Amino acid sequence: MSADRLLAQVWHDLDQPKLSSLHVAISKLRDLLSPDRARREDGVLVRDGSRYLLSAARGSVDVARFEELVRTGAEVAETSADAAAAAYLEALSLWRGSPYADIAGSEFTTPEIARLTAMHLETRRSLLEVGLRRERFAEVAAEAEALAAEHPLDERIWEILVLALYRGGRQSDALGALRRIRAILDDELGIDPGVALRRLEAAVLAQDAALHGQAAPRPAQPDPPRAPNLPSPRSLLVGRAADIESVATALGEHPLVTLVGPGGVGKTRLAIEVARRRRAADGPWMVDLGALTDGALMVPAVASALGLPGVGGAEHLAGVLAGRTMLMILDNCEHVVADAAALAVTLADLCPGVQLLATSREPLEVDGEALHEVPPLAPDEARDLFAAREGGVVPGWALGEANVASVRTICAELDGIPLGIELATAQLRVLSEQQIADGLEDRFTLLRGGSRSAPPRQRRLADTIDWSYRLLDDEQAVVLRQVAVFAGSFDIDGAAAVTGAPSAVASVQPLTALVRRSLLTVLPGTAPRRYRMLRTIKHFAWQQSDPAERRSPPASPRSTARIRRR
Repeated sequence: MSADRLLAQVWHDLDQPKLSSLHVAISKLRDLLSPDRARREDGVLVRDGSRYLLSAARGSVDVARFEELVRTGAEVAETSADAAAAAYLEALSLWRGSPYADIAGSEFTTPEIARLTAMHLETRRSLLEVGLRRERFAEVAAEAEALAAEHPLDERIWEILVLALYRGGRQSDALGALRRIRAILDDELGIDPGVALRRLEAAVLAQDAALHGQAAPRPAQPDPPRAPNLPSPRSLLVGRAADIESVATALGEHPLVTLVGPGGVGKTRLAIEVARRRRAADGPWMVDLGALTDGALMVPAVASALGLPGVGGAEHLAGVLAGRTMLMILDNCEHVVADAAALAVTLADLCPGVQLLATSREPLEVDGEALHEVPPLAPDEARDLFAAREGGVVPGWALGEANVASVRTICAELDGIPLGIELATAQLRVLSEQQIADGLEDRFTLLRGGSRSAPPRQRRLADTIDWSYRLLDDEQAVVLRQVAVFAGSFDIDGAAAVTGAPSAVASVQPLTALVRRSLLTVLPGTAPRRYRMLRTIKHFAWQQSDPAERRSPPASPRSTARIRRR
């Protein structure tokens, strides 16, 4: 770590921490960590220029020793329960409270704390399972009771507790534990116990001799799932042949394919069409995340869609799906993108037969992800879509010489976005094609009232854009409104000029955020890169700007000239 970063993190409550304070602290730390080092030697704390490195052997760091002992226990568990127990006990003895407790509030420790805490819990569970094999039933029951009190929703702990009680001759207590976990799950989550606990309850009631086996059974495969829930399309998909082929190819090569693009471009419809054409042993399945208000509800939403009651966290879900071969659509990920990414990583790591097809206005940005940018429809495809949808609105309507020019104008003004075109066709019941084309100057007033079966954000064109706009931070929202002044495409110098950025490089980060969220499009093959904003997004951004932003001139006459040239 650099000296500057150490100063900023350790003395974060001071405006200007002194470098001398760092030197004094480093000296004291060296005396503590390497008291026997020779004079002028670094010891464990090594300095390289202005940077510092804690260079300790793995065996002397408790975290590394803990991980090594856990691996050892897992490796010998099948051959020697006693050796595994000894390794797990030694590993757990290294714990003296919460990891990194004195700096738990630091952002950089959060992922490591979560990882180690999960490993600690899994080690305690593994020790209990080994205890069952060693026939330490009373001891395991007592430890499992304590662990269940700490983690009352962990069904695996309750399975171990029930087995320990039953094998210790306490059948009534085992049934009492099963009643307790059923009540807890009902009160806390409103769900029934999972498949493994239900089967265990039936076995206890039947006094099944198999319950006296030497090892605790691993979580059972769930009951056969209900029929795949992929919705049947209610209308013909227009165009998209090349997209379907490209996405299908990507699914054959990657565990996760994400369809990205602006709102209303047809990502969900394309995903459904791709899924309909694939064959797998199970599925395809679709999980709509659009209604989620909290990413923590993602795993329950997926479990509910797949008909899997009693599933806890992401790893539990992965354990249930590990043996399946299936395609799952995660639809509308953009507002819970971090949680969707975490789930995708877990499933990719633990479920080799599960393929994910996500739709989002921004990438999930995880290893193994393949992106497919869903473009607006080409002019001819947009015209064909208008004609196909209009035939269902006005009986006998046909595309001809009298209206083709107006239809082309409508499709061009709406950038070939399918949702906008479909909302426009709905107006033909009361307006002519030319009236609709003229009314697009106030498109957000005109284009509303879509299908009653569509999500609320897809019934008005403005709501579709607002869904993305609300995901921006303040700086990104300001930049979006500012670059909406460009009539056509623009480059990074133009963006810097209208936003007042000190340099073109300073504009990279906010522009990247807008591109990631599909509010700006990078024109392929341009050098330097040029960016384009869809007309509908431009109208929306202009409406969001206040009068001061609209009147605000560029930084200088020279900037004005640069903008005009662009």
